[in-house]
Amino acid sequence: MKKYLVLTSFLSFTLCVYAQKPIDELSFYQKQAQEATRQTQQALVDNLELWLDLNATLPEASKALILKGNLEKNLRAYPESIITLLRYKYEFSNEQRTNVQSVLQDFEKDFPKNEQAIYKDLIKQRVPQADLPKRLDTFLNLATKANLKGTYQPLVKEYNSFFKRFKDYGELDRMELMFGDLHRSNKNPYAALMQYQKVWEVYPDTKYKAAALRMHGDVYAGSLKDYEKAKAIYEKVLNDFPNSVEKPTTYYHLALIEGEQKEYNEALSHLNFATKLYQEEDNKEDLINALFFKAEIQEKKIKDYTGAAETLKELSSLVKNNEQQYIQTELRLADLCENKLKDISLARKAYEDIIKTYPNSKQADKAVFEIANLAKEDGEYQMAASYLEKLIVNNPDSDYAGKAQRQLNSLNKKIAKDK
Repeated sequence: MKKYLVLTSFLSFTLCVYAQKPIDELSFYQKQAQEATRQTQQALVDNLELWLDLNATLPEASKALILKGNLEKNLRAYPESIITLLRYKYEFSNEQRTNVQSVLQDFEKDFPKNEQAIYKDLIKQRVPQADLPKRLDTFLNLATKANLKGTYQPLVKEYNSFFKRFKDYGELDRMELMFGDLHRSNKNPYAALMQYQKVWEVYPDTKYKAAALRMHGDVYAGSLKDYEKAKAIYEKVLNDFPNSVEKPTTYYHLALIEGEQKEYNEALSHLNFATKLYQEEDNKEDLINALFFKAEIQEKKIKDYTGAAETLKELSSLVKNNEQQYIQTELRLADLCENKLKDISLARKAYEDIIKTYPNSKQADKAVFEIANLAKEDGEYQMAASYLEKLIVNNPDSDYAGKAQRQLNSLNKKIAKDK
């Protein structure tokens, strides 16, 4: 009994020593950080990265993450700091998160203007009420989609850390696909290919087999420009997974390749399949992209102006709630009707639809100016003058205001002379 008590005491002491060591290490790093130079700050970041890799489950990991994020900020390694602090936000409790949100907001100015809106959207996302692996899954998903400049390597490390920590997570197959997407969007196609292939070889029961195969084809088509290999893969998706949700996108991507290879009739055939399936799925976003491409082929490549006009009309009804897309589509339709189909009445209708739908839009100026020209050509001088006056009054700073004023002056002289 005495031997048992001695052994138990020894084991307890040993465990305490081992448990204390990481805490002592972190205390050492915290002290070093107070007087660190630029060179030692980088060494501390590297040491903290290793510490976190080994001790992510300890409560003290929250302090280590904050220290690492602040050191990276001091080094002006802003993308690295952002990824570290975002992980902190998703890993720890609401009380601990609040003091990091204001720090994240300060980084906005350090990104190019074209990325600032993406960054704002990323940091304002709410952390889901879920267990830790799901929260970190959400963090990696959002950061991968944002794809901010400089965050590729920090995110690679975060993915590897996740796979090491959560070996039994139920959605690893989907996360492997996300990891492949990260590689692909950062111009590392061979790493992406390996990730996608890993999904169907390592996860034989995955529901993402068709997706992984299709994405494999996307890398060959988009990054490597190996169109024949991509087409073979897409055909395999269609043949082996005829009921897959990947089917419409596979048809669409086949059409993109055929467009590149100037096989326009084949492209249109596949676009018709894609648009039909997108409509059945009520997948509006992808349907819009497919219709834009279809109209482009019809108008610019095979000179089917009537077909292009019908496609643009369909497209216009889909994008009516999006001011910019709607106006651009209607302007394109009006130009096609006026200059290719020589149907002035349809052109005028398209311009009128813009003015009725978005009467106060600055983007509608072109429509107002063009419909005034058409009215003038038809001898409807009063109507033309009315449109021109509307443009000048509503949008005096418009690019068309000066032209409109000159035309209005000329028209008023003509109207006065005719009287």
